[in-house]
Amino acid sequence: RTGRAKDALALIEGRFESSGRDAGGWVTILWALAAKALSFRIAGRGGDLTRMASGEYRLAVQLNDPYGRAQAACALGWVALARGQLETAVSRFREAATEDGAAMFLDSRVESLSGLAEALAISGDADAASAAADDARREAERQNDATASSLIASAWATAAEGALSEALSQLDTAAARAQAGGQSAMEMMALHATVRLGSGHAAARLAALRDLVEGELVDVISDHGAALAAAAPAEVGAALDRVSERFAGMSLELYAAEASAQASHHHRLAGNERRSVASAARAHFLIAGHDGPRPTALTLALSPPGLTRREHEVARLAMRGLSSQAIATKLSLSVRTIETHLARVYFKLGISGRGELAAALQLEAAVAAGSQMEAG
Repeated sequence: RTGRAKDALALIEGRFESSGRDAGGWVTILWALAAKALSFRIAGRGGDLTRMASGEYRLAVQLNDPYGRAQAACALGWVALARGQLETAVSRFREAATEDGAAMFLDSRVESLSGLAEALAISGDADAASAAADDARREAERQNDATASSLIASAWATAAEGALSEALSQLDTAAARAQAGGQSAMEMMALHATVRLGSGHAAARLAALRDLVEGELVDVISDHGAALAAAAPAEVGAALDRVSERFAGMSLELYAAEASAQASHHHRLAGNERRSVASAARAHFLIAGHDGPRPTALTLALSPPGLTRREHEVARLAMRGLSSQAIATKLSLSVRTIETHLARVYFKLGISGRGELAAALQLEAAVAAGSQMEAG
């Protein structure tokens, strides 16, 4: 959790072999497997994580070991999530959290429920994501778990509801808690979520984390944050295209697709429609054939081009049935400001009121995606 992935792997390697799973070494092996999985994950070594977790899952099934199965299922959930395989990720996390109560052991239930909340949120299922995030928070409190995992999960659930400003604030809180506890890897994950949601405000801190977290992943995440913090849209778009290529090279297709979708948005702002179409097509291609709906971050980045980020945020909250007063309270704005934003949204989308928001937003996104794919 401090980010010393290489040191953790060196400590584990050769000491705790799965074949030695017996009454005396069982607990130690489970802890070692959890640490090894996290080390691979924070270093961006998805291939190694997949091989280890798949092997451990098969062994756990053979040995009728519910605890090992829960640990391995959780690890496979994170693999599937990073690749954009959302339905598989949800299934794996659910299995890990409910496997005969096995995940109650150690702190893996917090990780499983946090992963489940994130996967559901990215799938767009805000209500289920919120319920899973609440479960993760309660489990973290019960176990006195000081990691930022449950806070990150809550932030993703908030983002799925459409309250992006609140989600970014929650992620900043999670990052600050992780930093205060010296958990640099968890801080990286929290700040990475802010970048995936389109904010470059944490670029400086992510650059500093290069010296604290081991592995290639932190370098790419840092470059992602730096790209979004650049001033010129054309420069941002080109940098995001490069980030996408690097994520794809690490088999992190979801992150790659999100970066490509953001690149498309900034190319469009720069007036380069051809590059915008190419980046959007790449975003769709990266997760083509993967199960589940289009991820939340892609929906945000490829939202109707006429809407500003704040207008889109207000529209999504209104679409979920929140009153203008409730939206104003959630976003710390006046009711009059919310009504002004909504009026502009209605005008830009050519609709007359809230009842038409869902259909209009879905139609605009579908038309944009369709034209981009056709041009691609």
